[in-house]
Amino acid sequence: MSTSGIKTEAEGIPAAAGSGRCMRGMVTQEMKTERGQAARTGLGCLSSGTDSHPERDQAARTGLIYLLIAIFCALFGAVYEVFSHGVFSFYMIYAFALPLVGGVLPYLVMSLGRLRYPRGLSRWLGHAGIAALTVGCVMKGVLEIYGTTNALVWGYFLVGIPMLVAAGRR
Repeated sequence: MSTSGIKTEAEGIPAAAGSGRCMRGMVTQEMKTERGQAARTGLGCLSSGTDSHPERDQAARTGLIYLLIAIFCALFGAVYEVFSHGVFSFYMIYAFALPLVGGVLPYLVMSLGRLRYPRGLSRWLGHAGIAALTVGCVMKGVLEIYGTTNALVWGYFLVGIPMLVAAGRR
């Protein structure tokens, strides 16, 4: 505790428990009541204002997750191609493009405040549609590299595309 009687969250005083706001950098001051007991009074928030746009922050986090997924898909495709003895599949090579174009770009625009952040069922359908299409591309690529086909792989595309269309309509 400093000499002025002001404590911060880092010094052991929890900040605004349950309020959902200013969870870091909350400044409190310890005051004496009539009975000599210590009471804590909130003086305000020291945050930089990042909590003022929670939807933008959520969109940025979602975009980052999609970026990590796209990087993973690109690395997976590259490693799989190295060990495929010169055989390649465009489905495998470009599987990273679906989370990149369908996830990173829209959520980047949402984090800038240009689009509304999707809610509930619309967001779920969008995530599920991108996941189905990405997994479908990877599976189709694996089967092409292996040298075989399977009609069931098209199920990923038949499910993923309507999910994305339904997500866009909400």
